[in-house]
Amino acid sequence: MILEHGSLLVMKDATQTHWLHRLPPAKHIQTPRVNLTFRTIMQNK
Repeated sequence: MILEHGSLLVMKDATQTHWLHRLPPAKHIQTPRVNLTFRTIMQNK
């Protein structure tokens, strides 16, 4: 899935298991790009 500038894709539950998520590989980067990852870490007590 190609996202347009300013898009947000939320992946959770089974989506994380069945789909890869990453920036497309490129040999020469012409413009800066940002990939943000937010995680929830749950601890067992």
